[in-house]
Amino acid sequence: MDGSRTAAIVGGIILLVLGLLTSLGAAGILIGGIATAAVGGLRNDEGFLVSPERTFTTDSYAITTERDDPMSIGGDVRALPFDLATLRVTATSQSGAVFIGVARQDDIDAYLDGVQHSELHELRGAPFDVEYREVPGTAPSSPPEEEEIWVTSASGTGPQHIDWPLTTGDWGIVVMNADASMGIEVDLSAGVRSDLLGPATAGMLAAGGIGLLWSLGAIVAGSVLLAVGARRQPAVSPAPAAPPTAPS
Repeated sequence: MDGSRTAAIVGGIILLVLGLLTSLGAAGILIGGIATAAVGGLRNDEGFLVSPERTFTTDSYAITTERDDPMSIGGDVRALPFDLATLRVTATSQSGAVFIGVARQDDIDAYLDGVQHSELHELRGAPFDVEYREVPGTAPSSPPEEEEIWVTSASGTGPQHIDWPLTTGDWGIVVMNADASMGIEVDLSAGVRSDLLGPATAGMLAAGGIGLLWSLGAIVAGSVLLAVGARRQPAVSPAPAAPPTAPS
């Protein structure tokens, strides 16, 4: 086998391997883009992807996100030229007026210091179940609406919602009866909206499509090189033997 045939076979194998590996990665990216596009199609008219509504019940004065694991946002997200993410939480009390608010975790800790409340510890979705960490205490000194710690809040009967653009810091969410009474039974849902969803979907679809086209070209080129390298060279006929020389 001459050097050109060897180079063709080696090059063909390399292109085939690269093409197959690239096709696997590109297919994964393309599937991710299709899935993201499908998820984007589930957004409501305001662009929020919203979770199903679930009922949360406690015998305490407040339901809060976990104090030891607050919503920590790093970096100066306000300087970004787009909406990184906006969180929407909707609450509907089954017994009267509800309050829902977002505040810095340190301010929530100060307001609920010594107050009996329930911290969300674990949520399970199938089937739905919620586990609380119960914090003992007494009644709050004032209704939540009278506090000036909330960066956004809503209160009243019927569905109430807050929209909170992610902001640098450690944050928590509090749900209470508007009059700060004991015993909470509330339906909650959460949603998120981000300007990144559309560009991310388009980028994944484009990258996946280009990757598949490149891998297809590599596989075709590798197959051609292998076919060329494996082609047999025409057999070379041996030179006829010289006739014997007559003795002189």
